[in-house]
Amino acid sequence: MKLIIFLFLLKQSFIYTLAVYNTLAYKKIVSPGEQLNLTYFGFDIAYVATTRSLIVTAPIADNIGQVYVCQIDNLHCKPIERNIVRDNSKYDHNYWLGATVEAGSSFFVTCAPLLVKHSENGVGTTGGCFISKDNLSIEQFVLDQNGSPKNTTFESRLSSFGWSLTISDQESIVVGGPAMYTGRTLLYMKPEASNSPYVAAGIDNDVDFNFGYSVTSGYFATSKLLMYAVGSPYGFGKVLFFGQQWRLFKQLKFKQPKTNVGEMFGASLCSARIFGQRSDLLVGAPGRASDKEYNVGAVYVFVANKLMALNYKRIITGRKEGSMFGSAIINVGDLNGDKKDDIAIAAPFENDGRGVVYIYCGAEILGLKEPKKPFNFLQMIESEDYYYGFGLGLGILNDYDQNGCNELAIGSPLNNTVFILPCFAYITVELYTEYPDLQNREIINAVAQNDVNETHFRFDTCLRVTFPKKPTKAYAELEVEIEISGDTKASLSDPNSDKKYIVKIEKTTKQSVEQFCKKIGVYLPTDGHYDSPIKFKIIAKQINDPQLQSNPDPSHVVVNENSILSLRHDIWAAQCKNKMSCLPDIHLDITNLFPEPYLLGSSETEDIKMEVTNHGEVAYSACLKVNVVNAAIVRASALSCTIGDQENTLTCISQKPIHKNDTWDIGHISLKMTDATNKDEFITLKVRVYNNCKTPKIFTLIEKQYKLTRDLNDIEIIGRTNLGSVINTTVEEIKFEKKILEHIYTISNKVANPWLGGPKFKITSMTPHFLHYTKSPVTAQTESGHYLSCSAIATTEKDMTTICSAEQLLKEDPIHVILQMYIDSSTADDLGALRNISMESKIEIFPDGLWNGPFSNISLSQSVVTTIIIERTTVALWIIIVASLFGLLLLSIIYCIVVKRTNFMRRKNKQKTNELRKSIRRQTIRRSMMAQSVYDRVPEEEQPSSDLQENAQRCET
Repeated sequence: MKLIIFLFLLKQSFIYTLAVYNTLAYKKIVSPGEQLNLTYFGFDIAYVATTRSLIVTAPIADNIGQVYVCQIDNLHCKPIERNIVRDNSKYDHNYWLGATVEAGSSFFVTCAPLLVKHSENGVGTTGGCFISKDNLSIEQFVLDQNGSPKNTTFESRLSSFGWSLTISDQESIVVGGPAMYTGRTLLYMKPEASNSPYVAAGIDNDVDFNFGYSVTSGYFATSKLLMYAVGSPYGFGKVLFFGQQWRLFKQLKFKQPKTNVGEMFGASLCSARIFGQRSDLLVGAPGRASDKEYNVGAVYVFVANKLMALNYKRIITGRKEGSMFGSAIINVGDLNGDKKDDIAIAAPFENDGRGVVYIYCGAEILGLKEPKKPFNFLQMIESEDYYYGFGLGLGILNDYDQNGCNELAIGSPLNNTVFILPCFAYITVELYTEYPDLQNREIINAVAQNDVNETHFRFDTCLRVTFPKKPTKAYAELEVEIEISGDTKASLSDPNSDKKYIVKIEKTTKQSVEQFCKKIGVYLPTDGHYDSPIKFKIIAKQINDPQLQSNPDPSHVVVNENSILSLRHDIWAAQCKNKMSCLPDIHLDITNLFPEPYLLGSSETEDIKMEVTNHGEVAYSACLKVNVVNAAIVRASALSCTIGDQENTLTCISQKPIHKNDTWDIGHISLKMTDATNKDEFITLKVRVYNNCKTPKIFTLIEKQYKLTRDLNDIEIIGRTNLGSVINTTVEEIKFEKKILEHIYTISNKVANPWLGGPKFKITSMTPHFLHYTKSPVTAQTESGHYLSCSAIATTEKDMTTICSAEQLLKEDPIHVILQMYIDSSTADDLGALRNISMESKIEIFPDGLWNGPFSNISLSQSVVTTIIIERTTVALWIIIVASLFGLLLLSIIYCIVVKRTNFMRRKNKQKTNELRKSIRRQTIRRSMMAQSVYDRVPEEEQPSSDLQENAQRCET
């Protein structure tokens, strides 16, 4: 398939609204027969409504310029007959016929600003305009300048008329000639070629240059007085206003903001009705620059919000450097049905010269607040890469397809092309709903008999549609989607039919407003929490969008951006007098399932039971918050209950409404009873009862206490000794061996409930004269290794008393008390006369401080007794005699063994001595012989003397 040569793209960096022109269904007209030659076809465009003809100019065709009449249906163009002859061969330049073109109701006017004219004073470029009433030929307007001085020079009268042109709604014609001298403008009161114009010169109106560069008409001062605005962009630029008979109108107050030299303020003008019944004015300044970018361009907006005045409202700036934004401005009429004119502004050199046309909403332009920069636009239309100067020519086709809005023609003269974009007719849609009274609904059997009953109701979802006058037939399809949310459990009765459905909107009568409604059913479960609202979210959106169709039906309309297409409603369905707040009357009943007073240690857990009864209006969100003191919550049978992190709180929330005289059975709650201590007198239950959990500041406090008691038999004392309860010894052992005796007491808590604040206990032990104690006789420590404080409070001749105290007594950490003592060895002889010695100690535990109950005068005690038996020595005489004889015999045997062993050693040593002597003698004789042999070999004079020999022999001996 051949690719589309040109495509308009809707670029929306921010989606502000729907597009107003269909960029998929455009039509394209190219210069007929001269596609290869640049003629500037599309330089200016006009539309004649009576003949439905598009007038397109090509100002450099044939070196004179050409004007074409084009039929939009078949895109065929025919050149107008132009009887223009060059009178002087010296002037061979292009006349630029078609530099401007404007259309009235049944005619059009076009100008050739470089047309050469003969006069009695010579030949010069005066320019001129032509009118056509048959779309076949043109007739030139006269240039007699009524009111011009007769004695002025010929040069001062040359003006190049036709560079700007406008036709008012009263069909008066204004022609601008800014190029010669200071500039002039002509006013033709009627569209007749023979009429003489009124003249206004720039020099007469304090204008330096370019007077008539742009022109427009409108009701700027009053809603009935037609006026003309003329722009002069030279220097700082200015705009002048003229009234009847082409006189400067100074009564109109017009104060332009501060402008810069060279920004071309007044290069283009456009009148539109945005604020009210009078005309507002938009002034283009395509040469405006920013701090860093040149020729960005801008459009100044002046509104007629005060009588006889145009006041500056705001500035719309261009978006890119070199775009010349504001070179062309055109009023495209009310496109979106907000009763305010919308505006098209061209930036013909944006995007590297390709060009862009922006569509702005009149309401957005008028906006009460200063808009963001850059200014929001309705639509941005741009050309592809190979088109240039897009937007240099702009034209409006006054409702060509009779759908109520004006089509837009955009010229790209550097490509000899004109593009025609169809517009969409708009409808305004208001989504609304109607709900029944849900507080006073009654129970009935058949839903069809009424819109409301106990468990169902129906409401209306409606679309109120406002149609424009055109088109006579309008069609749109909208999809409506309904969502229900919230904590009420309400739902759509028929979600397959009601959750999402299509509404076909069709204009069938001449009425401008019609309604399209549907009943939606809602199911209300009996256990729904209707103290919260039912949240409805309803959204409507168009699904047959003609903007997405390349060949849309003209009757298909677009939903206006000002439509109301989404709703959020909170509906109360509570059956109470006050729909937002019910008044329940709930009562809490608590039953304990354990005996009272409760004996600590008798069980690990115990249960209580709770029930809530309602005697008032429906309690939709009743709840309880339980706090337990001196116990822990370990289990709740109801799934609606949650135990807190510290296990001393419980929150129970009713899962369904409690109707009048109904009961909410919370069930059993298990309490851990091992947390209470001897210091606690009660287990306390504090319950906050809320009619509605969503109002946490309103509650009823219920408090219950359960008496506690404790048995002292929970404390167990075990006593023992380290050497046993009976010790056998003698006086001699007492004298020579020091034995440490220990009485050891173990104090235990038999139950899991701890004893706090003690216990305090007293150890009493005997102090007879033969008994001594260690330096620290009493030590006490827990099994985990924590030492207790102990101190002796009394020591007498009979006993010693020591007091120890502990901070607590836990089941898993018993206390060990050790009493250390020994018998004085110096008293051993005295003890010899005694047979048995008893050593006794006693420990007493006092509940005082541990318990304030009936056991405060009772103590617990335990004793440990050690009995020492002293044994005497008694031996028989015959045992002594036998033992003595046995001893003597043993000594004799030992003596004999020793003597015998000594004699044997002596004989053995003597024998070894004799053998040693014999060995030495043999060695001596051998050495003497060796010495004599040596002596015989030595010379005589060297032989030793006799003395030496004797000494040697003596030595050998």
